[in-house]
Amino acid sequence: MLIKFKVANFLSFNKEVEFNTIASGERQHNDRITVDKTTGLRLLPIATIFGPNASGKSNFINAIEFARDLIIKGTKINENIQVKAFRLDKESINNASEFVFTVKIGDKCFEYGFKIDRTMIHKEWLKELTKTSEQVIFSRTGGKSSDSTIDISYYKTKLSEKDYQFLDFLALGTRPNQLFLTESVERNALHFKDIYDWLSDSLVIIHPNSKYAPFKIPFSVTEKDALKNFSNSFLKKIDTGIEELSGKKIPLDALNLPPNLKQEIEEGFKINNRAFLQSSEGMRYNIKLENGELRVLKLIAYHKSKNGEKIAFDISDESHGTQRMIDLLPAFHEMCSPKNKKVFIIDELDRSLHTLLTRAIIEGYLSTCSNNTESQFIFTTHDPLLLDQELLRRDEMWFLDRDEYGACTLSSLSDYKGVRYDKDIRKGYLLGRYGGIPQIQGLPFQKNTA
Repeated sequence: MLIKFKVANFLSFNKEVEFNTIASGERQHNDRITVDKTTGLRLLPIATIFGPNASGKSNFINAIEFARDLIIKGTKINENIQVKAFRLDKESINNASEFVFTVKIGDKCFEYGFKIDRTMIHKEWLKELTKTSEQVIFSRTGGKSSDSTIDISYYKTKLSEKDYQFLDFLALGTRPNQLFLTESVERNALHFKDIYDWLSDSLVIIHPNSKYAPFKIPFSVTEKDALKNFSNSFLKKIDTGIEELSGKKIPLDALNLPPNLKQEIEEGFKINNRAFLQSSEGMRYNIKLENGELRVLKLIAYHKSKNGEKIAFDISDESHGTQRMIDLLPAFHEMCSPKNKKVFIIDELDRSLHTLLTRAIIEGYLSTCSNNTESQFIFTTHDPLLLDQELLRRDEMWFLDRDEYGACTLSSLSDYKGVRYDKDIRKGYLLGRYGGIPQIQGLPFQKNTA
């Protein structure tokens, strides 16, 4: 579970901002709060971030994604780190950027953070957290190879002499532009692999134009499985008119792929046995390697005609909202699984969706939550109708704003005193009491007097 994320001096964030999923003392909806036995923290399964256009909502998601990807993918020799400091402050441009994750993995909690600029890692640390203490597992200071030190003394009495020497060798050999955690995992030292794997496999980020697990739908809908049943039931219940999703087999040549793209796909199958393609018209295709041959399935939606006949439609014929729902169905299905322990972060959940549908999705997820839930659903939105204390707790609602100098700030509704559980917070929000609304001045429209 994601407990905290902090970022400073990155994109539109200048001073440090902190997002967390730690429950406050309010009593509403306590039946969905998970208590972490290691730290005693009460953790929330859901959080939403409100804000106007250009308030930094997408940049906040981008900050999480940048930090995650730097850990997972690492850097090459002599490669600059593609970090983008806050540009509206002369001092910040030349200062390092900082990212900190606090996460719950199994029965342990960790804080992992780093401070970087485009050329080097200035600081890096990993701590294990308990109710009463912080244990530093490793810490890194300095930047250039000549003055950089990585302290791994925590492992002095915990590893064999051979394993400790190998880890010390990795610490000494880690490049200035490479994270030690990343270097260790890449060199098969598995001491930090749980954190690496959590970031790689359990932290799922979905942007407005991206898709989650696109391989699943076209292949699953040709078989009798849980995702197929969930998808077809979901689309019927939200009144899309779709009776069924299915995959239609077509020859690879029918895609009219450029020779270089076809070759790239064939090369890719040496590593992965599936590929996903979306045409400029919006049609979705999955390509699968089966018995040495490439198999192509085109995703089709069936509607029922007046006389009860099923009529096939390309996905590109569906509305933008329906297409977005189809792209998100694998994520929603996985989120509701009792075994799910992933954190799903969706930017602009309400993109192309009606308010009532967005609310129904949130209610559906929350109906699966209990005190044992270890999944989380975090999303950004513009929709003030979701500011409802019957739906969300005050500590589950966050607001992003921009100050007069262009820097983004982040606050929770629970930070504001005197907000009663029965208060209509939508009205206060639209009046600007909690921030997170556009500061609109008189627009330059002129009446046509001709």
